[in-house]
Amino acid sequence: MSIPPRLYVLGAGLLLTGIGLALTIDATSAYSVNIAESGDGCAKDGINIDSRTGLSLMCIGPDDGRDSPSPFTVAEKERVYALAQELGDDEDGLTDEDETLIEDLVDGIAAANGDPDESDDQAGSPGHIAFLTGAPLALGGGILVLSRGLRDPEF
Repeated sequence: MSIPPRLYVLGAGLLLTGIGLALTIDATSAYSVNIAESGDGCAKDGINIDSRTGLSLMCIGPDDGRDSPSPFTVAEKERVYALAQELGDDEDGLTDEDETLIEDLVDGIAAANGDPDESDDQAGSPGHIAFLTGAPLALGGGILVLSRGLRDPEF
């Protein structure tokens, strides 16, 4: 008894869909910025910005060992802090739009440095192509298996 082609279509579709999903799962990026108020939690080695002023937020307290070394260079940190200080220089502090601009700068730095969480998030990445190819194959193969499999004595 040979395997019907519809099972090959279903299998290939499920495999490509699974690969596509696995490749597009987002891990936590090492490139992040913490915009908080004094007294909120922060990462000692990360970029921490006071939401009221746009200035650097100092972290004090015990090091719990969860913080990893910052992936930012000194120049990259200075760019982020300079933008935050410029945006937070008014009496309103950092607005939601200001925070978005800062986060966009951090995302741009991450993508330029090859952070997979930023650079692979673009359309046309292998994960997106695999998913967009596999999902229709899986759907079509599943429909063929269900429609023909119930009537086909070989199945």
